[in-house]
Order: sequence, then structure tokens, then C-alpha cells
Amino acid sequence: MNGYRTSLYLLKSIKKYRNFQVALKAIKMWARNKGIYSQIYGFLGGAAYSIMLAKICQLYPNYSALQLLDRFFFIYANWVWTVPVMLEKISYIEPT
Repeated sequence: MNGYRTSLYLLKSIKKYRNFQVALKAIKMWARNKGIYSQIYGFLGGAAYSIMLAKICQLYPNYSALQLLDRFFFIYANWVWTVPVMLEKISYIEPT
């Protein structure tokens, strides 16, 4: 159920979904060729790559698939990994 819900959320939140699909296929193919596509072995899986690419699509909504790939690898090569990749801001309510 979680994968389906995530897919629906991504479908609603991404402006140009076709560009997202093409870029995601390329990222998954790249990861498989490098041997780093498998949650079983501790690497990122399809859902993680989808969320990471969705963040790029939010930052650059009018980019083509090729431009999204470029930004994906550039941004995540320089990402400070102590900061999580978030698609929405989390509102925190302080306990009283």
C-alpha cells in the first residue's frame, strides 16, 4: 500500500510527470549498471530514487528529462547528507 500511496503523491506533486518517468528510468538503469540498485544489499531502491528525483522536479519544474538528470547528479554529488531530502516542510507543534 505504501508504494501505491507514494506513487499517487508523486503523480500529483510533479508538474511534468513524463520527464520524471524518463529521468527515473535512466537513473535506475545507471544504478543497476553500477551495481548500487538494491535495498537488500543496503543501497538505495526505487522508492528512494523516486523521492530524490521528485525533489529535483520540485526545484526545477520546467526542466527536460536530460536537464533533470544533470541537476540530479550535480545536486546529490554535493549534498550535505546530514540534511534529509524532504518533499514537504514538516510542521512541528511544541508540546505544552
